[in-house]
Amino acid sequence: MAYLYFRDYKRLIQLDNLNQIIGNDTLLIEDNESVAVTEMKSYLVQKYNVAKEFTDTLLFVPNVSYQVNQRVYIDASLYLTTVTYNDDDLCVYNGKVYVCTNITAGVFNPANWFLLGNQYDMFYSFYVNGFFDYYREYQINEYTIYENKIYKALKKTKGIFPNSDATIWAFQSNYTTGGAYVTNTSIWKVGDNRNQQIVNYLVSIMIYHTHSRIAPRNIPELRVKHYDDAIKWLKNCATGEDITAGIELLQPTQGLRTRYGGSQTKNINTY
Repeated sequence: MAYLYFRDYKRLIQLDNLNQIIGNDTLLIEDNESVAVTEMKSYLVQKYNVAKEFTDTLLFVPNVSYQVNQRVYIDASLYLTTVTYNDDDLCVYNGKVYVCTNITAGVFNPANWFLLGNQYDMFYSFYVNGFFDYYREYQINEYTIYENKIYKALKKTKGIFPNSDATIWAFQSNYTTGGAYVTNTSIWKVGDNRNQQIVNYLVSIMIYHTHSRIAPRNIPELRVKHYDDAIKWLKNCATGEDITAGIELLQPTQGLRTRYGGSQTKNINTY
């Protein structure tokens, strides 16, 4: 499980070239991605909600319940006439992913399958009323989700975390997709909920670390430049005011007013 998935690397490098670099050892990709994510987080963690952004990209499995904002992609093995398929088995047929609805074998029969989408399509689960926002004013009977739990406002409120005061927020239920297929548009949205700029920079950092691990004295100039550009952007996001990472800022720790920011210059009060 990881934030990136294999098709992300095609943005900046041909997969054949990547396999040559790693010697077809996919564990190197996992190790170097982990290093790249840790490096990227170190620049952003003081200001941004990195835990919410850097979630795993999972292969969708039917009848599994997922949490809110979970990202999945659909894929499976090619359909084979020699295999007997059972309910909820997946297959790829003509570039599309299907889920079995009746035990079947032999020639592909669409009547025994339910279409999920195109191979590699991505989806993410969502809650219709959105995530809790510390800075938003909620009205009576408004709903929100916080830490994968759904709450209802009992009073007009702002700046009160849902799990901190039962007189203001009433817990309703845990969020669950209930095993719904990705075609259920009340629970799933088609698309990629990751910040695409972060994905690109993360791929650059990962490829750089892969080169440096294999041949530290022979890293291609292009990979060095992409890495330097990524680090420059991260530093600007962490310290600058005119550039942001485009992901959720940290909300204040409960009981405090802020989680990030510089200290004010001390005033001189003696003359």
